[in-house]
Amino acid sequence: MPKVCNLIYRYYPIIGGAENQAKLLLPGLIRLGVTPFVVTRRFSKEHSDKEIIDNYYIYRVPSIGKDFLGHITYALASLLFLSKRRREFSIIHVHGSVGMGLIGLFIGRLLKKQVVIKISEDQKIGRIMDKSYGTFLLQLFRHIDRIVCISDKIYQDILKIGFAKEKMIFIPNGVDTTHFCPCDRKRALKKEFGLDPDTFIGVFTGRLVRRKGLDVLLKAWSLFVQDYPKSLLLVIGSDRLQTDGIEAEAKKFVADNHLSKQVLFLGLQRQVDKYLKCSNLFVFPSRDEGEGLSNALLEAMACSLPIIATDIDANRDLLIDETNGLLYRQEDYEGLASRILELRRDISKAKKIGDKARETILARYNIDSVATQYARMYRAMASTTV
Repeated sequence: MPKVCNLIYRYYPIIGGAENQAKLLLPGLIRLGVTPFVVTRRFSKEHSDKEIIDNYYIYRVPSIGKDFLGHITYALASLLFLSKRRREFSIIHVHGSVGMGLIGLFIGRLLKKQVVIKISEDQKIGRIMDKSYGTFLLQLFRHIDRIVCISDKIYQDILKIGFAKEKMIFIPNGVDTTHFCPCDRKRALKKEFGLDPDTFIGVFTGRLVRRKGLDVLLKAWSLFVQDYPKSLLLVIGSDRLQTDGIEAEAKKFVADNHLSKQVLFLGLQRQVDKYLKCSNLFVFPSRDEGEGLSNALLEAMACSLPIIATDIDANRDLLIDETNGLLYRQEDYEGLASRILELRRDISKAKKIGDKARETILARYNIDSVATQYARMYRAMASTTV
């Protein structure tokens, strides 16, 4: 059975989209006979250098500095750590950026291991090609053994740099459809959270950074509540550890526009599923600035929530306008407000869209199906040599 080292620059308890997917995927791989472990960076002395979560090990290696220096020292520390354990794995799976992929390639070639990288950020390849050193980096990139693409846009970008088609595979992000599922007791859940059960609730989940588009949503919500003042927008997430955070700016907008009764900032939450289940609408206003296949969007769709999202490549992979979601033009907050009003006024249409969203997830994005595809890929790689 394949033994896989997962290289992840940030991991539990520091988690973003790619890390969330890994945390969701690894237990499923274990059930399928794959033996995974994680090597990540130790960001704080408070974090142990070895931990067991969900029956797999997390090893945290030391590194110094941020950005380039942090990646280089993490690469060297990981190489030293893995060289001592080279018999414990046959494949290195890199979760994260292209830079992390090159770290995995560096370690894999020295230790004679195969390397797979998952590209989860749209437009990443294009931005690298625009840099002076881009061509050199992407020439190295072609030596990676497998590339997992989570969207058609990413797949096409990889093809453009001349990567061998037989080494590419499309595997989407997944969602736990038993945990994220519809709920017929919305009113009771609202009461559980101290919310008025008759209030119409919209929800946003994600990092509070510019590219996620919360600023556009807040402008739209300020227009919407003029018609429906008994409405509440739940904002779940924060800008902790983000260099482009807009949390303070967003809260100032709410205060300046007297929206404190219609917008509630909840910060990071462990019970995201319950907040989704008690909501009536999910809005995903992300800009077309490297968005991949959003975990937040998958989770909301799995809960049968009617979705409104920006009309960008990443969202069109999931959503068909007027079928399993509604799309609006990026930056058009008036258009977004109009779409929110549309679903608020037409409850029957909102339910049909939410039901279709759930059907989409069950058909293609269940985490068990995703784990099976990864296990199949690992087994095919393990049957060959570097």
